[in-house]
Amino acid sequence: MTDDSTYLADLVTEFVDGWRERVEYGVRLQLHTQACQAHRAALPTGAARHHQCRCPSRAEARVAPVHQPGLLAQLRAVREPARGGDTDGGRTQPGSKPPGSLAAADLLNHIRQDAVSARILLRDANNLDTGTPRPLVEELRGLVTLASTLPDEHPAVTTVITQQRRNRKQGRVLLGYDAPARQLRDVVCPDCGGTLTVPSDADGDVRCVGPGAVEGPAEQGRAWPVRVPGCGNLWRRHEWITLLDHAS
Repeated sequence: MTDDSTYLADLVTEFVDGWRERVEYGVRLQLHTQACQAHRAALPTGAARHHQCRCPSRAEARVAPVHQPGLLAQLRAVREPARGGDTDGGRTQPGSKPPGSLAAADLLNHIRQDAVSARILLRDANNLDTGTPRPLVEELRGLVTLASTLPDEHPAVTTVITQQRRNRKQGRVLLGYDAPARQLRDVVCPDCGGTLTVPSDADGDVRCVGPGAVEGPAEQGRAWPVRVPGCGNLWRRHEWITLLDHAS
């Protein structure tokens, strides 16, 4: 597999199979004195289990690996309406759908549409017909197979990677894993003039997301208005000063 197809495979895995991450949490440990331990030992089993003392305690930080389900499964869980409802006089009163479920449903539909358009794009790059619709998981896995036969930095593969990265980011923001991005004011990308964004909590990198929608006409087979993805420039947190120097 090429480097690009391997990266695409990692993106698809996050959608379909999930990922492992380190989760930090804190616990409070009771530091029982010898007198307290001796007193507990003399108590009956039931009383010892519920015995409360005033021994000092300390907080301890711990880290554990956690497997997170795939983004598709998590978005589907958010999308599902609540079971049942309030009852009034024997009649069920359906509640309104929470905004999160509507956003998740919209994103799932967008992911499916992008998967279909990506399949058509990659099959065309491989001189194949458009193929037939398949379940979403199979559509996404099929993109990796199609991309693996094309060289690195092929325009079709680059387009699909940009597409899937955008959907992954939106999913992670919606599910609360990442902070939403905000536009930087009074500064643009020095290479392409595109919009620069940074996570709203400032705990991330500055990225060029392009100029957004531009005037048509669109390329054949693409919707209008045309959206330019940007040059892909990225500035790490310790490199932000270069942007300020360019703006001044």
